[in-house]
Amino acid sequence: MICSLCHLLHHKKHNFKVLSTMATETKAEFQTLLIKISKDNNNLKCQMRTFDENIEKLMSEKKEINDKIDKSIIVLHKEIDKRSCELKKILETNITNAVNSININKEVLNDFKKENEYYHSLTSSVINHNKTFEYIKLSKIFTDKMAMTSSQIQDIPKKIANCEAKLIYNDEHSMKKCVESIQGMENIISSSTVNLSAFKNSVL
Repeated sequence: MICSLCHLLHHKKHNFKVLSTMATETKAEFQTLLIKISKDNNNLKCQMRTFDENIEKLMSEKKEINDKIDKSIIVLHKEIDKRSCELKKILETNITNAVNSININKEVLNDFKKENEYYHSLTSSVINHNKTFEYIKLSKIFTDKMAMTSSQIQDIPKKIANCEAKLIYNDEHSMKKCVESIQGMENIISSSTVNLSAFKNSVL
C-alpha cells in the first residue's frame, strides 16, 4: 500500500501495511469468525434439540395427565353411581315405610267406620222395631260405646293434622359441597418459559 504523501519528508513516519499481509490477516479473522459462527450454530442446534425434547416431554406429560384425569373421573362416576344406588334404596325403604304406615292408619279408620256402621245399623234396627223395652235395655250400652267411639273419631284430626307423610330430599347443601369439591380438583399449570422473541427484539 502506498500513501500519496509518503514521499514528503515530513510524512515519512506514516504507518502502512502491505496488501498481501493485510489480506492474510483479514482471512485469518474471517476464519476465526467462521469457527465462532459454526460453534454458535452448533450451540443453537443443541438448544433447538433441547426444545424439541422439551416438546416431546410435554406431550408425554399431557398424556400422563389426561390418563390421570380419566382415572379420577372414572372413580368419581363409580362413587356417584354407588351413592345413587344407595340413595334410591333409602328412598324405596322410606316410601315403603310411609305407605305401610298410611295403610295401617287407613285400617284403623276403617275399623272405626265399621264400628260406627255396626252401631248405626243396630240402633236403626232397634228403633224400627218399636220395642220400648229394647230401647231401655240397650240405650246405656249403645250410648256409652258410641260416645267413646265418637270421642276417639273426633280426636283423630288433631292427631293427623301435622303428620302428613312427606319425602324430603335434602340435597342443596351436600350438592353444593360436592360441586365445590369437584371444581376444586387439582389445577393444571405449566412452568414459565423464556421469551426469546422479546430477547431478540431487545438486542436488535
